[in-house]
Parts: sequence; C-alpha cells; structure tokens
Amino acid sequence: MTRAAWPGTAPLARVLNPRRSLRARFALMLGGCGLAFALGTALVVDRYERGQLVETHGQAMRREALLVARSLTLALQERLQQLQAVAALPTVASGLMETADLRMLLESLRAQQPALAWVGVVDGAGRIAVATNGLLEGQPVPDAAGYREAWHQPWIGGRRPAGALSEHLGLSAGREPLLIDLGVPLRDLQAQPFGVLVAALRWEWLEAQFQAIDRHDGRLPGSSAVVLDRSDRVLLGPPARLDRPLALPADALDALRGGAAPRVLAWNGEGEFLTTAARDTLADEVAALTVVVRQPVAQAFAAADALRGRLLWGGLGAAAAFALLSIWLAGRVARPVQALAAEAAGVVQGRAPAFEALAPRRADEVAELAAQLQALHLALERRVAEQRQASERFRGLFESTPLAVVFVVDGRVRLVNDACRALFGVDDAASLVGRDALALVEPADRERLRSAYADWLAEAPLRALPPVDVRIRRRGGEPALAEATAMALDARHGEGGVQVLLRDVTEERRARALLAEREEQLLRTSRLARVGGWQFDLRSGEGRWTDELARIYERPPLPVPSPQEALACFHGEARATLAAAVQAAQRHGRPYDLELPIELPSGSRKWVRAQGYPVLEDGRVVRLEGVTQDVTERRAAQDALQALNAELERRVAARTAELQAANEELDAFAYAVSHDLRAPLRAMSGFSAALVEDHGDRLDAEARGYLEHIVQGAQRMGGLIDGLLRLSRTVRGELHAETVDLSRLAERAVAELRRQEPQRAVAVEIEPGLQVVGDPRMLDAVMVNLVGNAWKYSAGAAAAHIRVHAETRGDARWFCIEDNGAGFDMAHAGRLFKAFARLHRQDEFPGMGIGLATVQRVIHRHGGRLEAEGRPGEGATFRFTLPPRPPAAETENPGP
Repeated sequence: MTRAAWPGTAPLARVLNPRRSLRARFALMLGGCGLAFALGTALVVDRYERGQLVETHGQAMRREALLVARSLTLALQERLQQLQAVAALPTVASGLMETADLRMLLESLRAQQPALAWVGVVDGAGRIAVATNGLLEGQPVPDAAGYREAWHQPWIGGRRPAGALSEHLGLSAGREPLLIDLGVPLRDLQAQPFGVLVAALRWEWLEAQFQAIDRHDGRLPGSSAVVLDRSDRVLLGPPARLDRPLALPADALDALRGGAAPRVLAWNGEGEFLTTAARDTLADEVAALTVVVRQPVAQAFAAADALRGRLLWGGLGAAAAFALLSIWLAGRVARPVQALAAEAAGVVQGRAPAFEALAPRRADEVAELAAQLQALHLALERRVAEQRQASERFRGLFESTPLAVVFVVDGRVRLVNDACRALFGVDDAASLVGRDALALVEPADRERLRSAYADWLAEAPLRALPPVDVRIRRRGGEPALAEATAMALDARHGEGGVQVLLRDVTEERRARALLAEREEQLLRTSRLARVGGWQFDLRSGEGRWTDELARIYERPPLPVPSPQEALACFHGEARATLAAAVQAAQRHGRPYDLELPIELPSGSRKWVRAQGYPVLEDGRVVRLEGVTQDVTERRAAQDALQALNAELERRVAARTAELQAANEELDAFAYAVSHDLRAPLRAMSGFSAALVEDHGDRLDAEARGYLEHIVQGAQRMGGLIDGLLRLSRTVRGELHAETVDLSRLAERAVAELRRQEPQRAVAVEIEPGLQVVGDPRMLDAVMVNLVGNAWKYSAGAAAAHIRVHAETRGDARWFCIEDNGAGFDMAHAGRLFKAFARLHRQDEFPGMGIGLATVQRVIHRHGGRLEAEGRPGEGATFRFTLPPRPPAAETENPGP
C-alpha cells in the first residue's frame, strides 16, 4: 500500500513541511535554537575542559620529563666527575707516571665503578696509550669526532656497539654489548692539553637507571617517555625506536624543548598524542639529553569527552521540549492565517473575496491583515487593467518600430518583433525564439561580443551598451552586418534580461569603407604627388587647406593662414604674377596655372605649381578652389638635365674630334701597311722564287727548304697584313641600322665554303627567319667568320654538322652557331677573341687569328654581347645577342 493511500497523509506532510507550515517552522526555529545552544555550550565547555586538561596533564608530564632528564644527567655527570678527579691528579698531570702505575690507576677506577666497561688514555696522536687490561693499546680511538671534542671539554657520546671490546666484555642478553663513550681532557701543570681520559660506559647500566626512574606511581595513565641524545636520536626507550629520530617535526620538538607549552602532535603512523619535552639545563652542554613524554589523546581527554556527551544529551532534550511548545503556540497563530490564505486562493480561482468577514470581532493584527488584503485586491484589479492597456500599446510600438528588437533572458531569445524576423529572413518568430542569443552571431564575432557584454555589465549595466558591429547570417546563408546595442531590463518589475536593438548597416558600412578607402587613396596620392588642396570662401573670408599643403608651406595644419600670409611666401615678380592671377579669378572668373618660386620662413626655397579655379553662383564668383604642387625636384631635375645635355654635347664634340684624329691616324697606318710593308715582302718573295728558278739545280735540298720557308713566311706575313687591314676596316665608318636577315647571310657563307671545298660533306642546319637590326656589312663579316670558323674546326669530325639557330634566355634573343668539331678548353676561353691569339697549331688548323677578334668588335660596336662555350673534341657554340636598335646608328631601313 503506497504512502498516498493512507488517510490524512497529505495534510500531515503539509504540517511537517517547514516551507508550508507555520507550526513546523516555529518548531524548527525554536528547536533548532535550543539544539544550537546545547551544541555551542558543549563545544565551549569541551574546549575549556580540554585546555584545562592540556595544562594539568602537560605540567605533570613536563615534571616527569624534567625528573628523568635530571636524574640521568646527574648519573652521567657523576661518572664524568670521577674521570675528571683522576685526570686532575698531580701524578697524572705531571706526565711522570709510569705506564704500569697508570694502568693500575685505571683498573682501580673501573673496579670502583662497575658501570665502566673500559678506561683508557688517548695521546695527542689519537692513539690509545694506556688502557685497562691493556685492551686496544696502540690502536686509534674508536670515536675520532668525540675525541676531538673531549680534547677541550668533558664530553658524552651516543650509544654504539662495543666493537673490538666485544670479545673481552662478552655478550649481554645474548647480543653484542652497547657502550656510551665518556671523555675528559688531560692537562699538564701549565693547563695545556696533552691527551684525553676516555671510558666506555655500559648502556645497560644507563637503561636500568632509566627504567628505575620511569617506574613510579604518579605517572599518568598511558603515558610513556623516551630519551634522545645530542643528535636527537632515541638513546633510551622502546627497542623499536632506539637509534632512530622521532617521527615529529623538528620545529615542534625544538619549541617543546625550549619551554613551549605541551601540545597535541600527530606521531607518524601512531595517531595523536599529548606531547611535551624537557632538557636538564644544568648540564645541557655536556649530556645534552632530551626526554620526550607523550600520552594518547583518547586517555588525555577522556574526562572532557564524557562531559561533552552529557551536555549534548541534555541539549537534545531541551530542544525537543522547545519544539513541542512552539508547535502549540504556532497553531494558535496559524488558524486565522490559514483562513485568509484559503480566501486568497478563492480569489485566484475567480471568486469575490470577503477578507473582512473572516474576523468581524477581532481587533488584532489578523483583522488588520484582512483589511489590508481587501484593499490590496482592489488596487491589484485597477493595476491589472492599466497594465493590460499599457501592454497593448507597447506591443503596437514593439511591432511597428523599424529597428530589430530582441529580448534575451538567461542568454536565450525570448521575444522578437517583425523587423527582427525580416532582418534574419525568417517567416515566424518560432525560428528564433528559444535559441542561444550568441548563436545568431557569426562564430568569429561571438567571443568579442561576449567580452564587450561582460565589460558592460561590470562597468555600467544601467547605461546602454555602446554600439558594436556584429556579423550575422540570414536564413538563406546571405551574410549581413548589424549594429547592436543593448539595455538591461529591470528585474524588480518582472523577469530580468537584456533588450537588444539591431540595425542593418551592411550597405552603410560598405559605403563607409569604400569612402574611407577612397579618402586614404586620395591622401596617399596627394602625398606621393606632393599636391595639396585649398579653398577660400569670398563671402565669409574663411579658408581651408589640406595637410599636404601645410607640409609644402612647412606650417602646422591649423590655423589656416590668410591669403595675405600665404602670398607673403612669394617675392618680387612671383608675388605680382600670382596676385594678378588671383585678382583676375575673383573679378572675371578666370582660372590660372602658374609655376613660381617661394621662400619659406625656414630659409628654404621651393618651386610650386599653383592652380586656381573660381566657383560661380548666379554668375558671381563666391569661392576660389585650387591645388598647389611641390615641383622643386622636377625643376631641379630639369636644370640638371639641361646642364647634363650641355656637358654631353661638349663631350660628344671632343670625342668626335678625337675619333676623327684616330681615324686619320688609322688611315695613315693602313696606307703604310698596304704600301710600305708589302714592297719588302714582294721583294723577298720574288727574289726567293727567282733564286729557286735560276739556280735551283745548284742548291742542295736543305738550301731549297730554307728558301721555301722564306717564301712561306713572306706569304704568311702578307696574310697577317691583309687580316690586320680587314680588322681595321670592319668597324670603321658609320654604322647603318637596317633589318638584316642572318639566315640568308649564313646560307651565303656556307655556299662559298662549299664552293671552295667541294670535297667536304658537312651537314648544315640553318633556322629560317633570323632577323636583327644592324649594319649589313659588319654583320656579314660576323656570319662569314663564325660559319667559317665552324666549317674549319669541324674538318676532323667523322660526320661534320653545323647548326645556326636562335634561342631565348630571359628577355634576350641569342643567335647560336654550333659545330661538333675540335672544340676548346673553357680555361682558355679568354684568349679566343684576342687578335692573332690561337688555341690550335698552324699545322692543325691554318689561320691568322683575326676572325673572332673581328666578330667581337662588330658585336660590341652594335652594343651586344658575345659568348663562347666548348669542350675539347665535342665541338663549340658561339652565341651573340644584339639590342633592338644599335647605339648611335643611322637608320636607313628599320624594317617591320
């Protein structure tokens, strides 16, 4: 059977629910106050009782720690004093005592003190000089650090194994005996140290002393003590803790040892204990023993815990009594309130209320509440009617406004108007209502809008959010730009949120961006062209100018100078010319365009081009507008160009005179070579031939060979003179530029070579249409020499091949003559174009060495470039390129 099936369950639940029952609320409040009072009292008493227990138990534990520390320290001090008494004997201090006598003295001391297992004297070198029973004599002292400290003052060491003394001392309880080192300095009669009197104290004896002291009837229940040596390791205590540091923070132990009050500390792995520590200050520098006493928290605070329990139970009983009393009192108050609530519920269901009839004979607060509820009902009816009318008016304004309005509550769209639906391109509000407001914005702008919204809420939420441009996307995917602003809604009069206004600024921003771009472009253009604009209103006398014009006049942009101030930069004739032009523009509406010099206040001088245009209204000039351009650099360039032209004309004249003189000298040289040198050569050749012809039968073979060499030399000399003359005449004279067909020149050169050597079979490939602009005579010499060079050096090839073609590299067109002949080493390529320089022997390939030098001079005369590439035995390639028009050429037939 379910809980709802029990009769009266629902009313009981309402009575017991503090949110719905005044009686349950009173019971909860009074009962809770009683319980809180009881808990607070128990807490205060518990804390006070714990403090008292810490103080009383702590004092008792500290007294116990001091008692143990004092007793053990005195026992150790007594043994040290006995050692000091022996060390102070005059016979020992004098150093005159025999070793045997000193050993007997030490034996006597050990016999008197059974706790001492061994006694010895350590010399200045750190070795045992004398010892009881002669044990360890001559060996180094076991504890060197302790020996060094005992050299200056009495010293007590820590617990250590017997070591070498074990075999003489025997086992203790089935294990190696443990010792504690004691030491006092030995001083001579002048109080200078010369050794150390050391003794090994049985640790079991000190443990027995500790056990005897620790077992007394006044100890607190559960308390225990441990003794720490000078290095804070356990010297006496439970076997599991011996020779180990305590699991306590070092600062806490130092504070307790320094006299701090006992405190509860957490011992690692054992729980919490009330802990204190003490050290005997009377012999602190010698024994340095620390006694730590602890008591489990459960036993230390058992009395406080019992008192706290009793207080809690008493508090619970008092809270129950308060709750029952409050339920009875609340019932007396709640009944009339329930009646008023039932009547108010009837108002919600549409019934007319009768609040005053519920308490006709009452004059207390309930009757006043009923009257106020009746008045409230009447006032609410009036306000509801007014609110309905205001809501209808707001709805009309909301839907008719041209701005898109969005109401956002908790980050989601709650309401939109028709303009908003049109902005996003949706048919009904359901497509937008309920969506995340930031989802209406492009993802790239969401973080920026969120940041601006957060800053606005943090700084000035009562003012409107400054306009922010955000990108949105319409329903069809079309992007748009909107200007968004927001105003927080007052949550005191309804549901809080934000009212967002959106305005479509797509076209406006596009036009603004285009305008800004054009303005920036205009500014850049003005700056690059150094052109500034100005305007002067003749009616108001006000003027404006651009920043660039201010830079030209070397003045700040503001204030704008008057026409008189601007005219002051012009001087003399320039000022009169400009003033007349401005006056003509004002009176007759004539524009002007002048180039004039100006002098600025800084002393610099510029040239400007001043242009003015009159603006007419109703046939009258009302405004002058114009531009001023800084043409200083152009004027300077013009002046420099004129000076350069004059200098060039002078240099050309001088150069022409030098060239004419050089040509005349060259003509004289050519005449001398042609006439003066040829006559002796002809005589040599003629007389040698006559000698062979007339007296050849009387000459032996050697003499005839000499004469043949003379004839060949004369002929070669004649060939060299002919080549020199050709080289001189090739580049002489004026260069006539016309269209030259290199393909035709190459074909003609090949035909002549085939005529001279018909027996050779050479494959020649000539690309048609190779045309350039140049001197036909000179370029014919180029092709004859390059084709002839390829013909000559391919004579040894099995299948000689010559190719004439063109190729393009970058912007230049190169004309190439290739062969598969002898080739050459690129390391000697620099000698190719030198006159009379040859890379092959005369018997291999005859020639004068003039052809390639002639080609280079012709190409350079045309302003072109010449390259050579080859490999020995693989052939060679000569390339040249010419400009579209040779320099200093006379054009006769430029061609197409």
